[in-house]
Amino acid sequence: MNLILLDLTPFIISGSVAGGILLLFLIYILIKRAGHKKKKVEPPQIDDKQWLIALGDKENIKAVTVRGSRLSLELVDDKKINRESLTSLGVKSIITMSNKLILVIENQANEIANRISSNL
Repeated sequence: MNLILLDLTPFIISGSVAGGILLLFLIYILIKRAGHKKKKVEPPQIDDKQWLIALGDKENIKAVTVRGSRLSLELVDDKKINRESLTSLGVKSIITMSNKLILVIENQANEIANRISSNL
């Protein structure tokens, strides 16, 4: 009987060590993830002038409508828009169709539309 236990002892010890290492690794991962909680990000401040300049000034905007997170603009000349400026202002996607521009904005589409409309 003792001979069988002696033969299994190295396997039990190595299995316990491997299990302990695995457990320590899992604890390390959990601690790392707990430290990386999502920080609440404040939405960027809306600068009316920057939006108007990026859209080719207020004379270039005929109409503004909102559908969810999409801001739809009817423009006089779509070549006057500045795509880089719009992207830096938080626009996720820009879709152009002749003189109609659709901007995908995550959280502030209504507020931006109201501010643009008030400046027209």
